[in-house]
Amino acid sequence: MKNKLDVQLPVEISEALMKMFKTEELVTRWLNTPQKHLNGSTPVSILTEPTGNERVLDLINRIKRGDFS
Repeated sequence: MKNKLDVQLPVEISEALMKMFKTEELVTRWLNTPQKHLNGSTPVSILTEPTGNERVLDLINRIKRGDFS
């Protein structure tokens, strides 16, 4: 899946996001929205960092668990 910034998403992240949000539009919106748990960065920008996939997956798993702290 690609987002509006044309970054290729890892399959694991893409599948997890589609399960949570159900539509590509909502996935794209979330990927491009600054997140508190990413120090105000967008998930899509974090994915370009060496540990980005792990950080985004960690955030997705926190959301799944209902951990919004």
